[in-house]
Amino acid sequence: MRVALVRGSSSGRDAYKGIFGVSMPPLGLASLASAIMSNGHKAVLVDALTEGFDVGQVAETTESSGAQMVAVTINASPYFKFAADLVKEVKGENKNVVFVAGGHHATFVCSQVLASGFDYVVLGEGEQTFSELVNTLEQNESVSKVKGLAFKSDGRIVQTAHRPLMDNLDSFPSPRSTCSTRIGVKPTFSARVHT
Repeated sequence: MRVALVRGSSSGRDAYKGIFGVSMPPLGLASLASAIMSNGHKAVLVDALTEGFDVGQVAETTESSGAQMVAVTINASPYFKFAADLVKEVKGENKNVVFVAGGHHATFVCSQVLASGFDYVVLGEGEQTFSELVNTLEQNESVSKVKGLAFKSDGRIVQTAHRPLMDNLDSFPSPRSTCSTRIGVKPTFSARVHT
């Protein structure tokens, strides 16, 4: 499956860069990319925050990449509007694209996120849950057995069994090596589209 992993923007500006003079790398998304790529899936990283992309530019980028799934990190509430607008724009063109949200905001208010058009919300740590979700969807199997997931079924929100926290985070491929070699992110983590 081809997956676009998106870090949105709350204001079109990178707050870390404005305050600290550096742009923080999207390590969470890079870690997810590592997890799914180790299972043979393709990952495209779109960093709207670093590049200052608006919703339209991200939608165009994900569409041109041929992504079958778009995964958006909503790690704080100010990023929710960008994510909801992205779902609306992309699904307006192609309703078959699967949208997945993760991050703190998505975890704590999954009902709001699902109501905005997302198909799935990864609850808590995402590497195992997201990787298992991608595999399950590609094999056309039921997602009800994927732990740590929320989705709608017959108009109601379903939360699957809780996924325990990882004991050994070193069991996943390094996000840094994924960013610098497989996805092609420059060492500064400031490249436009990374395939």
